[in-house]
Amino acid sequence: MTLIPQCPISLSDNSKNQEVGFMKIKSWGKYFLTGIILLILILSASSVFRIIYEIEGRTYQPQIWQRTAAAIFFYGGIGVILGINHLAAEVKKNGVWKANWPKLTMLGIPSLFCSFTLAIGLYGGQFWGRILYFLMNQLTNNYWDAYYLFPLILGHTIITGFYKYDAANSE
Repeated sequence: MTLIPQCPISLSDNSKNQEVGFMKIKSWGKYFLTGIILLILILSASSVFRIIYEIEGRTYQPQIWQRTAAAIFFYGGIGVILGINHLAAEVKKNGVWKANWPKLTMLGIPSLFCSFTLAIGLYGGQFWGRILYFLMNQLTNNYWDAYYLFPLILGHTIITGFYKYDAANSE
């Protein structure tokens, strides 16, 4: 008896093999599309930030709100795209939508505040804005490129912070 490895895509009448092969192709396509969307977001972010830095160089005025909005849109969008599979899986389930409050509270709220640190700290003039700006400066060791990770964490936390709860199928 010889064992012949089976190809995931079979030309036989075996519908189970055909379904498995289709699912693998569908999975490859899904991740290929996700990669293309991520690449478009990254390239777009790079172009937009280059334009913002050029404006800052010409006017000698920091474009804090524009930089903050672009960071939240592009890097937050990357976080959303990275977590979209979770949301798609949850949509298919039965049950009622619930929020993962510990995750949203412990990751989402700090990420939200840290995403707006530049704008709050430099333009707010409030006591708490200055404290937030100081803490962020200490946290990033005055290396503000790490600042752009917070919108990514925020986007991913928001998209994965909700799930469906089915009381009938749980313990």
